[in-house]
Amino acid sequence: ISGLCCLVGLHCSLFDAYEDSVLKAIIKKYTDSELIRKGDSKNKCSVCGSDNFRTNNISTHGVVKRVPDGQSSGCTLVSYNADAFESYKLNGNDNALICTNCIKNYIESFNWLLSNGNEIVEKDQKGKEHSRFKYSNRKNLGKDTALVFWTRENKDIKEIDLFDDPDEEQISRLFDSVTSAKSSASRLINPDQFYAFSLSGAAARIAVRDWIQLSLSDLKKSIAQWFKDIGIERYDWDLKKIRIHYSSLYFLARSCQRKLSSNKKDDKDVTFARISTILWNAALKGNSIPLWVLSSVLKRIRVDDEGVSPERAALIKLILNRNIEGGTMIQEGIDLNNKGIAYICGRLFAVMESIQRAALGKNINAGIRERFFSFASTNPSPAFGRLCKMSQNHLTKLKGEKPGLAVVLDKELQELFGRIDDFPTVFSLEEQGRFAIGYYHQKQSIFTKAKDKPELLEAVEESENNENK
Repeated sequence: ISGLCCLVGLHCSLFDAYEDSVLKAIIKKYTDSELIRKGDSKNKCSVCGSDNFRTNNISTHGVVKRVPDGQSSGCTLVSYNADAFESYKLNGNDNALICTNCIKNYIESFNWLLSNGNEIVEKDQKGKEHSRFKYSNRKNLGKDTALVFWTRENKDIKEIDLFDDPDEEQISRLFDSVTSAKSSASRLINPDQFYAFSLSGAAARIAVRDWIQLSLSDLKKSIAQWFKDIGIERYDWDLKKIRIHYSSLYFLARSCQRKLSSNKKDDKDVTFARISTILWNAALKGNSIPLWVLSSVLKRIRVDDEGVSPERAALIKLILNRNIEGGTMIQEGIDLNNKGIAYICGRLFAVMESIQRAALGKNINAGIRERFFSFASTNPSPAFGRLCKMSQNHLTKLKGEKPGLAVVLDKELQELFGRIDDFPTVFSLEEQGRFAIGYYHQKQSIFTKAKDKPELLEAVEESENNENK
C-alpha cells in the first residue's frame, strides 16, 4: 500500500506541465463516467482513503510493460481474474480495495519508471562512437530482475550513477558533503524521500522482491558508507603508486561468477541477478551481505586464473566488515598491526609466491598460487609445511643469482614467521576471507617496493600481467 501511494503521487507530479484546461476537461469526463459506474458504493480505497472513485467490479488493474523476464504484452501487479486468486469469500477487487483513479495512476507511473531515459553516445577503447539507451529510473540487475527508483519530488539522484561508474573525485566530494552535513538542521525540515524496489516477471504477473524507502540525506550517507566499505588499495602501474580503487557494483557482482565465453552474456546468469540485488540493498540500506556470497567469491578465487582481484578483495572486505562481531576491521591497505593468524598466513603466502617468481622467473607452468592457494587457505598446517620446504629451495637458488633480493625477501619471510606460534589445522569461512585479504594486501605492498628493485619488479610484473589476462 505504501508503495502504491508513492507511485500514485509520482504520477500526479508528471502532469504539472499539461495545459490546465485540457487536463480539467479530461478529469471531468473521466470522473463523471466513473460516478455512474460507481453507483451507491461507499467502499474506501486502501491507497488514497477516499470513496470518490469506484472500487468494485475490477478483475485486473491493467498491464505494465518492459518488466524483466515478463511477457511482451505486459504483466499485472494486482489481478483477480480467476476464482483461485480470491479468498475469504471476497470477489474480485474486494480482496484489495484500490480505486480506479489510483489504479490508473500507479499503472502509468509504473510504465514511465520502467521506460524513462534517453539515448547517449559513448566511445569505445578504439575511439569509435556507439549509441545506447540509458535508463533514468531503473537498473537492470540481470536477466530477470530490475531495480526501479524515484523520489517524491522527482529529482535526479546523481549519486546513483556512481555505482555504475565510480569517480574518485566525486566520491571524495560525497564523503565531504556527508561529513559536513548538519543533522540537527535536517530534522527541522521535511526531507525529500527516496523510493526503490526490485521486481521480476513471473509469467503474466509481477513479483516485487523488496521495497526500500528512506530520506535523501540517509541515502547519501548509505552511499558514502558503501564506498568507504568497498575502497581497497591497488597499485597503479601507470602512475607507479598506490591508489584507492572503487569497483562498480556490476563488477563486484561479476567477481562471484565464472568467466563467460564471448557468446554468453552476464544477464543470462540468474545467480548474478540475485547477488546484484543483494548488493543494491546493501548499498542503499546499509545491510550486511549473506555469508554464502563470501563462499561464492572464495570458490571463484580458487578455480580461475584471476585469483584475488581488486574487485574480489573489495567484496570480501565489505562482507567481513559488515558481518564482524568483535574481530579486527579490515583496512584499505596492508595492516602491519593485524595479528590475526589467517591474515598473516595470507601475507606469508604472497611473500612465498614472490620468492618463487624471483627465483624461477617466467619458467613456471603453475605457480604456488595455482597449486596451493586453496590448500593453504583451508588447511594451513599441512600446506605450509610443504610450502616452507619449497621456499627454502627457491631462496637457495635466488641467493646464488640475486643475493641482495634474496636477503630482502628472506628477511620479510622470517619476520612473518616470527608472528606465528603454530599453524591451525583448519580455517573457518571468515578466516579464509581474511587469508585472501592478507594475500592481496601483501601483493600490493610488494608491487610498491618492487619499483626500486629491478629484479623483483620483473617477477611481480610477470605475475600482474598473468592476472590482467
